[in-house]
Parts: sequence; C-alpha cells; structure tokens
Amino acid sequence: MVESRGSAAGYQVSVKLDPSTGTTVELQSAGAKSLDPRLIDRLLEVLRFAWARDLLPSAVHWQVAADARTTFYGQKAGIRRLALDPPIPAAAVPANDWWALVDCYLAWAMRVPTNRFTYIGKHFSDMLRCSDTGLETQGLVTSVAVEALVKSIAKKRLKQPVLSDEDKAVRAWIKEFSDLVAEREQNTKVAMRVTNIFGTVFGLSARDRLKILASMKVLDAGSDETWADLRHRRAHGASDHEADPQVRVDQVDKVRHLFNQLVFFEIGYAGNYRNLGEFGWPPTRYPPAKSL
Repeated sequence: MVESRGSAAGYQVSVKLDPSTGTTVELQSAGAKSLDPRLIDRLLEVLRFAWARDLLPSAVHWQVAADARTTFYGQKAGIRRLALDPPIPAAAVPANDWWALVDCYLAWAMRVPTNRFTYIGKHFSDMLRCSDTGLETQGLVTSVAVEALVKSIAKKRLKQPVLSDEDKAVRAWIKEFSDLVAEREQNTKVAMRVTNIFGTVFGLSARDRLKILASMKVLDAGSDETWADLRHRRAHGASDHEADPQVRVDQVDKVRHLFNQLVFFEIGYAGNYRNLGEFGWPPTRYPPAKSL
C-alpha cells in the first residue's frame, strides 16, 4: 500500500493506493476557496502518470464547507492490470520529488482549457491501455504517443524553419504543380498522394522536432534515433522474430523514457526521476543540462 500527503496547485492532497481496496484521494482547498469542477479529472490524469497505473473513480463525494473538500475512490484491482513503470517510484527517489512532479503537472493541467484530459493525458492513456499487450503493439503505441506529444509541444515552443529565396521558389513550384494535378486528375487519391508527398518537404518532421529539443538540452542526445527506428519498424510491419527480445524491451523502455522527458519539459518539472532509458533504471536529474 502507498499512502502520502502533500500540496499540489494550491490544494492539500491525501492519496492512498491499496490494491485490495482501491484508491482513495482526498482534496482540501485552502480557506473558502471553491473546488474547480475540472479538478477531479485533472488530478486523476496526474496520478495516472505519476503512478503509471489506471485510476478510474468508482465514487466521488463532495463536501461543500468553509474548508471545501472532496474525496473520490478508485476501482479495486481488476483482472486486467493496466500499469507501466512510473517515472518516480516511491523507493527510488525522495518523496518530495514525487510531489514536485504532481504539483507541476497539476498546475499545468489546470491551465489547459479542456473539459477532461489534456493532450498529455490522452497520449499516456493510449500507452497505459496497451500495457498488457505484446511488445510490438506497445512499441507502436508508445512511438506514436511520442510523435503526437512532440507535435503538440512544437506548436507552442518551436518556430518553423526560415526559408531561403531558393526554397520559397521551390515551394511555389510545388504548389503550382500540386494545384495542376488536383485540377486535371480525376482520381482524387492520386491528387491527395501528390499533395501528401510534397506537403511536408519544408515542414518539421517529428524527428526534426526531437533533434531540436535535444539541441536545447531538454532531451537526451540521440533520442530521435531510437524513436525513429522503433516508429518505422513498427509502422511498416518489420519482423523482429529473430531479434533478441531484450533488445526490443530496451528499445520500448528508451522511447517511454523519451515520452517522460517530453512531459517534464512541457509541465516545467525539474528534479530527480528514474531513467528508463539506461540499464538498471538509475535515478537521474532532469533536465539533462541547463536549457537554452
């Protein structure tokens, strides 16, 4: 059983994880501060990531008083054990780092204007749901989650590359050619394929974005290579039947580690965590080096 108390995003939080009875979480606001209706979904998302396990509430109890508080109870352990390896396990790093992660994530999540889970929560949920499937499925889902997350981050954090005059001229020619094909080609599939082939010539690919973030010292160097190998092999049906199973396990772990680093960067977490990308999963400090 895991039981802990701490502060996150201005709330006092008490959490207890018991496989036999389920999960109990109590929130208490400071003074007469009312509870945000989105808080339960947000905190569930945060705890799912921090504990790396499924935590769906089976009951929610609201108590409106001067010290507004709410309690919700998670489901008991079922037949399916949806769980991954958490980025900060209780025994591997100090407890204050776990609460620092929860605090950063919850504060960030409460600023995201969505009704339920944020884009981080949605991508992690995909990874969690396939945690009891085969390595091939886990590898594909994890690599796609990284691709989707880095795309969401890049929209706010990264600038599009500046094009030279030559590049602008080529882009104009490509647009003219694509428009001509779309106008004359009756087979819309052909026209769409031409557009897709040329559409990303001057944009940033997922691997480009990972390289840029690594150059900013917020991701480990070489992360893009591991991701690209796993992503393309899984997406194109490459067979690994003759490969060492441990190699495949290590590769999936490294890409999960990459996902964790992307989450840390997005929510602004700095502190200790468990490095799933290295043998033995040693405690490591994030960010890898001072960000530019």
